[in-house]
Amino acid sequence: MSNKNTLLISMLITAAVIGFVETGVVQIVKSRLYAVQEKTALILKKGDKIVEIQPGDKIFINDGMI
Repeated sequence: MSNKNTLLISMLITAAVIGFVETGVVQIVKSRLYAVQEKTALILKKGDKIVEIQPGDKIFINDGMI
């Protein structure tokens, strides 16, 4: 009985992953996995400084202090 349950759960997980990849919710690019939840801007605020990052913007972060 547990083998059947394990097989059923494995098949459901596989189908869900295939569905996510096909619909674009999860994207696999050059051995990296990206999840896209929403296509809205990311707003960062520190004190009085505000930075808005739009979907599709490329962000580069150096290894120094920000």
